[in-house]
Amino acid sequence: WFDTQFRVSPPLSAERRSLWDEAYAGAGGGPGDAPWAALFALPKPNPYIPTDLSLLCPPPAGGADPSSKPSPPSLLESTQSGCVFCLPDSRFFAPKGVVALEIGTPGASASIERRLLGELAAKVCAELLNEESYSASLGGLGLEIFATPRGWALQVDGFSHKMAQLGVRACETLASLATRGDDAEVGEAFSRVLQQYELGLSNAC
Repeated sequence: WFDTQFRVSPPLSAERRSLWDEAYAGAGGGPGDAPWAALFALPKPNPYIPTDLSLLCPPPAGGADPSSKPSPPSLLESTQSGCVFCLPDSRFFAPKGVVALEIGTPGASASIERRLLGELAAKVCAELLNEESYSASLGGLGLEIFATPRGWALQVDGFSHKMAQLGVRACETLASLATRGDDAEVGEAFSRVLQQYELGLSNAC
């Protein structure tokens, strides 16, 4: 298309490949005379890389009507525990979506202490999911969790294939804070959150 000059190299010969394998796995050659193979490692497989890009809501046969007005979300379910609304993509038809949850808890704004505890819980949860959120971002997913006057809000957006997996993981992590008070990992995450608060306050002074 762009008339770019290129050439196709001949396939790598078995002899040269064998020499490379021997140099890589053999003794010596690396820093400190260590095998080169001991100095390299591949990362773990990223569980959030999408492999299914099919559309959950395929476009109509005639395509989308650009002049049509967007419809409001539909109520799928309503119970004492909550409501579920859905709004299919009727314009871009991308294999992506947005899931927004609002988690209510009684007395979330009953006092300043309760509001602060709710905010700390959200930040500790995000800290615990930090590495996992980074892997998810490489797979085209985003995660947000923050405190609200009624509890917490959680949003997952990006490719729909692994979206539910990330959302469930975030909800499980948030719920587990109620029973992980003595957990060392939670304690370390809490300390990092406090350090962030201290830095923010010191920068404001």
